[in-house]
Amino acid sequence: MNLSQIDEALKVNVAVQLVSILKKMEETQASKKDFINSLYALDIVKVSQDHIRYVTFYFSKKEPLPATSDAPT
Repeated sequence: MNLSQIDEALKVNVAVQLVSILKKMEETQASKKDFINSLYALDIVKVSQDHIRYVTFYFSKKEPLPATSDAPT
């Protein structure tokens, strides 16, 4: 498995979870506050954690910035 496949898998995972939550939000009669704080709080936390995992992966695969000579001596 190469890095582009991992990147794609993480993106798709987050996207599918978000679509699922948005569909549930459209279908429910509960208030937005109840939806977020009670009914689907664990789903929202899970997708938030997976998004952080993806963003961390995304930035870690980038090339590091070159060292500069502006450091104080």
